[in-house]
Amino acid sequence: MANCRACSPAKIGEKLKNKQNLQVLLTLVGVAAGIALGFGLRAANLSQEQLRYVALPGTLFLRALNSMVIPVIVSSIICGFAALKGTSKGKILLKTMVYYIMTTFLAAITGVLLCLALKPGVGINASDVNVTSSEAKAKLISASPNAMDALHDMLMNLVPENVFKATMYKYKTERVSLDDINMQLKGFNTSSNTTLLSELKNVAKSQQLEGPNYMGLISLGIIFGCVLGNMGAEGRVIIDFSSEVFKLTTRIILYLMWLAPVGLAFLIAPNIIKVENLEDTIEKLGIYLVTVIMGFSVHLLFSLSLIYFIIVRKNPFIFFAGMSQALLTMLGTASSSVTLPVTMKCVEENNKVDKRITSFLLPIGATINMDGTALYEAVSAIFIAQLNGYPTDFGTLVTISFTATAASIGTAGVPMSSLITILIVLQACGLPTTDWYLLLSVDWILSRGQGLINILGDSVGAAVIEKLSRDDLIPSSAQENEEEEENLYKTNYDKNLV
Repeated sequence: MANCRACSPAKIGEKLKNKQNLQVLLTLVGVAAGIALGFGLRAANLSQEQLRYVALPGTLFLRALNSMVIPVIVSSIICGFAALKGTSKGKILLKTMVYYIMTTFLAAITGVLLCLALKPGVGINASDVNVTSSEAKAKLISASPNAMDALHDMLMNLVPENVFKATMYKYKTERVSLDDINMQLKGFNTSSNTTLLSELKNVAKSQQLEGPNYMGLISLGIIFGCVLGNMGAEGRVIIDFSSEVFKLTTRIILYLMWLAPVGLAFLIAPNIIKVENLEDTIEKLGIYLVTVIMGFSVHLLFSLSLIYFIIVRKNPFIFFAGMSQALLTMLGTASSSVTLPVTMKCVEENNKVDKRITSFLLPIGATINMDGTALYEAVSAIFIAQLNGYPTDFGTLVTISFTATAASIGTAGVPMSSLITILIVLQACGLPTTDWYLLLSVDWILSRGQGLINILGDSVGAAVIEKLSRDDLIPSSAQENEEEEENLYKTNYDKNLV
């Protein structure tokens, strides 16, 4: 009888909660250790070769976590859409898109208003903040997008031609640049063929860029899930298979997160070591840094918190506390896409949001809902305008707000991606594009901040949409039996862990 009491669900739940708290505490220790190690090794002047070996444990952890992203995205979206009733799919998806667009635009507006109040670029000479290496400049300039090319690429990625190729490659348009010397060698007189030269310098070249096409995988997952949900018993085999894949990947993630303290420590440390002129950079770009960080804080503490409190009627700070492990993982990886499996785990297990909502809303949000990115791009565009003395009238501010919202949609949830798309905002508003690479010197800090806001925006969205869609989420008896069976399995599994 004593053994039965010791293994009761209440006891097991308490021990499991203690394990989760210990995991979060160890992760926090790992982040702190990484910061301390990074500042401690800055004086050692490590070579690139030595730095590569310092980063090795973190790189291995990142690769292991990244390997779970595609199985989680595809399986969760298929299960999520298949589990919803036929009429509820469209309703929930519409509410989700309205929420995403509203919060992203609100974030961009917040950034614009703070820039007008703090004026981060006024009184600063652009030449004084040129702290970016020439190698980094060249890398960024070569990756500079064209606004129409970016829209074209997004639509092409949305409809992949091969489902297997979409797991490895994404569509990308690159502008071929031919210099005057090459033109002259080919027999062109550049002085009399300026029109031809201009056209040749802007030839679009399509290529397959290495890296998963998340937008394509999501669109295919939505289609598969919707069709399978309408096939009845015929589609049950694939749905059950997807469900088991999702359970398998989440179990693996549970084990991986015990390695997070070491992995995150060795992901953070190299980033701190690599930064050149850290003190000088912070001094010169201090107001810009403060403006962006204040924007993140205002959007989190006021916009997202109020939306959550008004609609869900719960304490938003308890909800944010439940996301702590995902946020700490984000600090190390600087990628909301890589952090997605941990985000889903926190939202479902800690904050008890319905899996039918999180399973498709969070993967979609990690791809297109970028509150932090929109705010970052809006502030950066106005900062560059103020830096160069360009007037920011009402029309320009409205254009920046809308363009930052649009440009953030589909921005890859990886480091430096938002820095590249800032160019789209600058081009759309007629602002100078010569100084945009200056932001690279602080992007390693701000990319983590915008990632935190992106994750929390997606997570709050899951709770909000669940609350607004309660009538569409009434479980059928079959779903109730399945959930009861899964909870029993989880209890037995957790008992074995204890």
